[in-house]
Amino acid sequence: MSGERRGIFSIKPLTLIIAVALVAGVGWWSWGNDEKPALPSASDKIGVNSLPVPQFIYRDQDGKAFGMKELKGKVWLADMIFTRCPDICSPMTANMSRLQKKLRESGMKDVQLVSFSVDPLHDTSPVLKRYGKNLRADFKNWTFLTHDSEAQMERFLKMAFGSPIVRKESRSSDEPLVINHPARFYLMDKEGKIMAKYNAMQPDYQRIVEDVRSIQ
Repeated sequence: MSGERRGIFSIKPLTLIIAVALVAGVGWWSWGNDEKPALPSASDKIGVNSLPVPQFIYRDQDGKAFGMKELKGKVWLADMIFTRCPDICSPMTANMSRLQKKLRESGMKDVQLVSFSVDPLHDTSPVLKRYGKNLRADFKNWTFLTHDSEAQMERFLKMAFGSPIVRKESRSSDEPLVINHPARFYLMDKEGKIMAKYNAMQPDYQRIVEDVRSIQ
């Protein structure tokens, strides 16, 4: 947020106070406590000392088993969504679809995308497949995962990505289901280590593409 020195010193005190207040407000208003500025690029060795994502086996949108075995030796990107989400999940998934297209256009169509449902009992394989189709997911290298246990999925996601999943039960059938989860894309290297994370609501596609290329 730089400018010419002359411009900085010409700002009136009241204008400066308003500007600072606005910046503070933007910093406070975000998609949950996890929403912080994106980390430096993967080429800066983010996560180099972290442990790999724990082993898992869940069911994909076709009802087939899918886990770390299928991701072995691959660079992959992950996020968390649920199909009954009233706000951020649809735009996140649409953004992931755009990212999938940009990766393909950059010659990286083998990068795996993985979306974990935080509402697995409702989000069965057929539900996830319909959801993915509606948002133009290409299932060739994009997998949507579900499980039989909400508690187990929540424990895994917290352990793997460091963010708790908080379910707020609706008081009536008219209220939308609320499950607080990160609005993030996570980049994993070929060993399953988290190398970077990005704002999934406003992703910098070019930067993500460059980060992926730097660790392939």
